[in-house]
Amino acid sequence: MADESSSKWSQLLGGVGVDLSKRLVEMVDQVADAIHNKAVRPMLLVVRAVVFSSVILTLSALIGVVFVIAVVRLLTVDAFSGRVWLSDLTAGGGAMVLGLVLWSFRRSRRFRT
Repeated sequence: MADESSSKWSQLLGGVGVDLSKRLVEMVDQVADAIHNKAVRPMLLVVRAVVFSSVILTLSALIGVVFVIAVVRLLTVDAFSGRVWLSDLTAGGGAMVLGLVLWSFRRSRRFRT
């Protein structure tokens, strides 16, 4: 029965109802695409960047901690035959030298922008 009434209306309007529904669907689709392109896509890119950078930061911190533990353990057991203070001193000295090297690459405050 609904088909009969819609076909009567489309016959009365000369097919305008079918074109109007297609245009409305296309307009709604264009609005949805515009909202997606202007709002959703930039937010999605920002969220991806935050998630990927946090995963990379967490994994690099984990790898750094495991590396330091392995070096101290290797120095304690193999190099200094159980003298933990000497392996701690060596690891601390290496960290200090690395910090001094990184500190030497910094720029002075006059040249910072």
